[in-house]
Amino acid sequence: MVNGVNVAQAEVLNLESGAKQVLQETFGYQQFRPGQEAIIDTALSGRDCLVVMPTGGGKSLCYQIPALLLDGLTVVVSPLISLMKDQVDQLLANGVAAACLNSTQSREQQLEVMAGCRTRTDSSAVYCAGTPDAGQLS
Repeated sequence: MVNGVNVAQAEVLNLESGAKQVLQETFGYQQFRPGQEAIIDTALSGRDCLVVMPTGGGKSLCYQIPALLLDGLTVVVSPLISLMKDQVDQLLANGVAAACLNSTQSREQQLEVMAGCRTRTDSSAVYCAGTPDAGQLS
């Protein structure tokens, strides 16, 4: 099951093969780092997983690639605004629809980001990164 929906095994295999294509075409890497492919396959099959890797180990791709392969909005919560901004900037540079939502933005800016995420009508992935306190609109 993925997002509460039964997914045929063939569809899961198709998603998994798509992961390597996204890695190469969107992010420009030829191979996964150790552990990444298994983590991505787990996420694509709809199973929960906990990932503990060192800084610079490639954790971000473990959720960014499934976000690009699965339908719908992916929301990532990060306590580090600078990391979140860097990731969103990188995704935008790679042609991925992405937005940042954080406490340094005005209420109007936050509402605009949320409205943009809700109203997308195309099938391209949307990645919305936010800080834990960003959802507390004043």
